[in-house]
Amino acid sequence: MVKKEEKQNNNSVFKKVDFMGLELTYDEAKTILFPAPYSSTSLTQGTLDGPSEIIQNWNMEDYDLELNYAPCTAKIYPLPEKLYEGEKGLQEIHDITGQIIKDKKLPVVLGGDHAISISTVKAASESYNNLSVVIFDAHTDMKDSFDNKKNSNLSVAKRISETGVDIVQIGIRSVGSEELEDAEKMKAYCRVTEKEINQIVKDLNDNVYISIDVDAFDPSIMPATPMPEPWGLKWEEVIAPLKKIGNKKNIVGIDITELSPIHGFSTPNVICAQLAYKAIGIKYRRQAEEEGWENYYEKQIKEKKAVNR
Repeated sequence: MVKKEEKQNNNSVFKKVDFMGLELTYDEAKTILFPAPYSSTSLTQGTLDGPSEIIQNWNMEDYDLELNYAPCTAKIYPLPEKLYEGEKGLQEIHDITGQIIKDKKLPVVLGGDHAISISTVKAASESYNNLSVVIFDAHTDMKDSFDNKKNSNLSVAKRISETGVDIVQIGIRSVGSEELEDAEKMKAYCRVTEKEINQIVKDLNDNVYISIDVDAFDPSIMPATPMPEPWGLKWEEVIAPLKKIGNKKNIVGIDITELSPIHGFSTPNVICAQLAYKAIGIKYRRQAEEEGWENYYEKQIKEKKAVNR
């Protein structure tokens, strides 16, 4: 758990860091990148390298032309990485996510496999009573258990639905026969039209948690995932709903899971980093416009001009 005394200790993991040109401490940050390498089954061992590869490939430009501002002004702070294992690991992920939310910051959790969402959504639901969850995924994830585990990457939606939290799934195109009865009760879409997106957003509660299993994307875009499925979503088919949600609702947490890096092929890692950065940008776009946030480099230029007068 993120403890206050740790934050105040300059020798701790919460010392000032330089990320995307901004030097800041945990306390100064609005957004917390939380790497959570976790694998629930033998299928997803490769995802343990996902978080570190996303952060190492965080090499995009700071300014987002589509959003018309630099999302790094949301003051992004990356937590150090450690391995999480078993039920104890899921509890730790829950506790850290919950503390980030209590500290009034946005958790952006980088998996690891999708089982981490069982913990992160639970943490979010403990702080927000009126919570909706939007899950981008190729699979229904409604198995009661898998590999003799109740909390597996293929049981995510099942576990979350049992809490009573409202769920919408987008990108679904694979289901097991044992899941059909439960899956038919879910609000699940393979693809969504603009009309359907508008209705989904209208039906969501005010506070929304976003969970993105990257196998929602087509394998031509995202081959680096343990369980790819053909006929997946294009980039814009994920970003368009996110933008609608961010414009109308309060995004309270985000996770990106199931990246299984391919040695010598960094493109999927970069795409996941860009996806995280885009989601952060969408979350804070309205606030940035309303408060007139300046990006780091504009501020630097103004400060230099002031000194040279």
